[in-house]
This record gives sequence, structure tokens and C-alpha cells, in this order.
Amino acid sequence: MEFWTAITEHIPEWGEIRDGHLKPSEARAEFVHCHAVGFWALATAGKALIDAYPDEVNWKARMSMLEKIDWRKANSDWQGICMLG
Repeated sequence: MEFWTAITEHIPEWGEIRDGHLKPSEARAEFVHCHAVGFWALATAGKALIDAYPDEVNWKARMSMLEKIDWRKANSDWQGICMLG
């Protein structure tokens, strides 16, 4: 639970959804992190992060890297990974 709460601090759209400023359907229309593939990727990365840095302070500090990811579906980095066309 702490992991998923921490993600909300680093992915602005998740906080906006939580606070009622963005509908989940609107986020899904534009971002990959609101789809099953995004949840799966975050969960997998989170497990690896927590396994490598079991001290909560250490893994939480490293989560700020999520802010540097361009999660928009339009990001060409996702092509062939989780987006086609």
C-alpha cells in the first residue's frame, strides 16, 4: 500500500484522479500509466526497487525518477513496447 501511495506523489495524474480533478477515463485516453500494462510495469519495477533497497527511505527516495518519464501515449518511446501506431 505504501508503494502505491508513494507513486501518487510522483505521477501527477494519479493525484489529480485521487483528488477528483481528472476522470480515470480521461487519463487512460492520454497516458499509458493508467492501463493494465502500466500498472504491471510499475508493480514489477516496484518489487525490484523494494527488493534492492528494502529500507523504506531508500526506495521512496528513488521513486522521484518516475517524474522524468513521459507517460503520454504520444511518446514515441512506447511504440513497439506497449503502443502500436
